[in-house]
Amino acid sequence: MIKAVVIASAVVVASAGKAKEAAVAAKKGDSAKTISLNDGQYLSDVTLTSSCSPPTKLGGQGFCGPEFCELAEKWSCTGSGKCAVCSYEKGTNQMGTTFNKNNKFDYQGRINVIEQRACKGGQSKDARCTSEYLKSHISGTGVKAAFCNDNFLVMMTDLSAGYPNWISDIPNPPGGGEDHDRTDQTESGIFCQTGIESMYEEYGVYKFPLKNVMLKTDDYTNNLNYDAYPNGCHRNNPGSHMCERAGSGQDYGQPVRGPVGITITGQEIFPVYNNVGYLAPQKCEVDSCHQHIGAGGGQTHIHGDPFGAWCMYDVDNYTSSSHHPPIIGYIFDGFNTYGRYIDTSSLGFNVPLDGCGGHTHDDFGYHYHAAIIESVTDGGRYNPPSPTYDDFIVAGLPYLSTTPGPFACLKADISLIPNYWSGWRGSQKVFSHVMVVPDFSDDMCFGTTDYYLGPGLKIKIHANQEEYDEYRAQLTDEEKELIASKDAYDQWLIEQAAAEGKAIISPEDYMKMALTYDGDDKLTLEEAMKKAAVPVVATKTELKVEETVAAPVQVEDSKASKKSASTETKSESSARKSATSSKKSSQK
Repeated sequence: MIKAVVIASAVVVASAGKAKEAAVAAKKGDSAKTISLNDGQYLSDVTLTSSCSPPTKLGGQGFCGPEFCELAEKWSCTGSGKCAVCSYEKGTNQMGTTFNKNNKFDYQGRINVIEQRACKGGQSKDARCTSEYLKSHISGTGVKAAFCNDNFLVMMTDLSAGYPNWISDIPNPPGGGEDHDRTDQTESGIFCQTGIESMYEEYGVYKFPLKNVMLKTDDYTNNLNYDAYPNGCHRNNPGSHMCERAGSGQDYGQPVRGPVGITITGQEIFPVYNNVGYLAPQKCEVDSCHQHIGAGGGQTHIHGDPFGAWCMYDVDNYTSSSHHPPIIGYIFDGFNTYGRYIDTSSLGFNVPLDGCGGHTHDDFGYHYHAAIIESVTDGGRYNPPSPTYDDFIVAGLPYLSTTPGPFACLKADISLIPNYWSGWRGSQKVFSHVMVVPDFSDDMCFGTTDYYLGPGLKIKIHANQEEYDEYRAQLTDEEKELIASKDAYDQWLIEQAAAEGKAIISPEDYMKMALTYDGDDKLTLEEAMKKAAVPVVATKTELKVEETVAAPVQVEDSKASKKSASTETKSESSARKSATSSKKSSQK
């Protein structure tokens, strides 16, 4: 019996018998058969390698979305039908950081001020932390540095895509209004929409926990709480989850604003839904690679699978039909995301993806996969609506959409990840009423031996605190200011904790607690400390306990090699031909 499985605005047709039939046909070369999202759930009219319409420069329509997107340029704006393109010359972006689109970041200077500290157990031995793994699973020049400390994989990136953008093709790009509502207008009254002129250079440091706690559920309710999202439901605030999508009655436990991960090229991965809970293609707002520029300008980000000959990766990045798909990114809850399945004989294909878009098989741990989903348009209104947009929606129209990996949810409990929100240092769930964790999650361990650096960049690794202090004394005034601002915030946090009678614990000890947390957060300070079996420290200096480590080294790395990591598992090795061989064309 065939049934429809509905997840938000995506509909997937399911049938165990049809699934087997489709798999057999696909192996015989029948291009009309398709991919599975979950066990027995197959699409009926797209191929395993289906992609969005090619860019207009390559003879396509240039967008991802339903057919009525062809009309978008005629109704997405008012007046003459022409839109003003949002230009961000100088000012303040949505996150409150002053920028200038013509400014160039000094990435070497940023690397110079990466803080270093003693790590109790030294640098993590996680397989993803070796130099070989990082070099072979990072592509292009967007990622400037990557390393592991004791708890996190840390990446510094310029957020560029690493492949051409086609955003000039987007029929209905996001508006320049902070509420994504087309209310920002030029002096002539024409609506402002993001485009090439909205791009400017960016800089970001992102962290991925090497240990996490998996949730037992796999639907939109995952992480749907104030512990995970301290700002609750909001249309545009960072630290907020998605509010109810019009007519759905559902909030989503994914961020309303900002990424859920980073691609191997350094580009931000956003949720499959936009900030009002719709699949981005239905709003005709993404290009042929599922990317666009957000309302605040900057670099492009993706809302779907960047698959296609004109995108980040395609069939050329697969080693063979039986091997696992290549890695395409890293998600902030600690799991990797891999490319879509393009062959039914590929490793893990027959293991169902759950509602979050991931699965576990062979000696792979839990991980996500990009996937094709059959989407159906609905008649919900934009909130506020785009000019006359709703007059042109055709409800019930099927169209191709994809996920970048995570689908309805994130699988790990993000409230147990210390300082998950970079702007909310000290915010975490476990015993938060009696404990504070200063944010050292993006620091490098003294004596670090495994790391990645972009072409032409270098870093000085220090052996101990004394040597590091001497190094800091020789930095430029600008570099000293960057470090001082972080130190000042951490010290303020410690002082606030002391004033509130809270204990200070190290990130390492916090992770021990998070991995054994049983939900009891009503204990007194003494009871909590006894249960956690971790020491209380009073100052930042106490957290940076000295250890004997290797001598300092100074290394300059060249372009990332394609050799596989020696510590990879057999399954990981079978997936070795990752998307690191993806298109390395510069942004156009």
